[in-house]
Amino acid sequence: MKRLLRQSFFCIKLNGTIKTKVFYTKKSKKKKGGQTVFFLFYEDKPPHIMKQMIAFLPASLQTVLSHVNMQKVYELRLRAEKPLYVNYDGEYRMLGKQGFTDKVERAYTVRMDEIEDTVYKAGDFSVYSIEEQIKQGFITTDKGVRIGLAGRFIFEKGQPMTVRDVTSLCVRIPHDIKGVGETVYEKCFLSGIHNSVLLMALPGRGKTTALREICRLLCERTKKNVLLCDERGELSFGECGATCDILSFADKKTAFEVGIRTLRPDVIVTDELCEEDVSAIKRAISSGVSVLASAHVADENKAKNTYGALFDRYVLFKQDRIGSIDRIFDGEWKEIR
Repeated sequence: MKRLLRQSFFCIKLNGTIKTKVFYTKKSKKKKGGQTVFFLFYEDKPPHIMKQMIAFLPASLQTVLSHVNMQKVYELRLRAEKPLYVNYDGEYRMLGKQGFTDKVERAYTVRMDEIEDTVYKAGDFSVYSIEEQIKQGFITTDKGVRIGLAGRFIFEKGQPMTVRDVTSLCVRIPHDIKGVGETVYEKCFLSGIHNSVLLMALPGRGKTTALREICRLLCERTKKNVLLCDERGELSFGECGATCDILSFADKKTAFEVGIRTLRPDVIVTDELCEEDVSAIKRAISSGVSVLASAHVADENKAKNTYGALFDRYVLFKQDRIGSIDRIFDGEWKEIR
């Protein structure tokens, strides 16, 4: 790994212009000539791993994406006969055949057949194998990439049966960035008390990445039994820790009941809570199990109304930056400095 970090910068000269690409992130500094020089490395997945993660995309889209640094791509928005948008380092931008553009006429227009091919290949060429996922409006690939579906829902007896005529896809690219959960761990778990903690942020602000990292830290540093409830097959992608057990594609009520009864966890980790999940959280905590979870929350006032004093710590992420913490509150909603 050290060798990779040392060699993480490389330059390509194109038409007289130096293009620099960076693939690993790590902050360090040293003094040189009386000045402090900062070095920034991306400690993420090597290029060939990122390429494997988007292998389900048609070759035409992969070619378009080859002009950007995939380490900074968090989301792709594919809409039939509309411009291709990407969430690049927290900002949505149009992408053309030669890179980013501000002009619609120069943006790459996604075709309907590209959306159909993406769904087919993401499902390993068998829609039937992912039928249960499609009923819930998403597909998760074997590399942990979650694809949200927009189209025509088909219902039977009040229950969703499938999604047809898919016209839009929201492709979320997972990033395993070590260090994003360190602050949360230090503020919430170093006291020796096994707190229950809720991470709060808008969608796409790094909650899942932070959960995964904190899960790994809990396993490594406490050796406690951690149960990871991965309802959408996205949270468990990457290294979660040696003492972590994983339940995938089960709703939280089922996962919590089965997990507590059969796996005896000390901590349960889960993603994207909603109001309907509060009763399952309460039962787990009352059973002596700590809960580490996340929720789509814009500000603390909404969380107060929904969760009250259910958790011991509340971590609010910044709205304008990915993976950046704004404030941390205790169980009585007093800010922790």
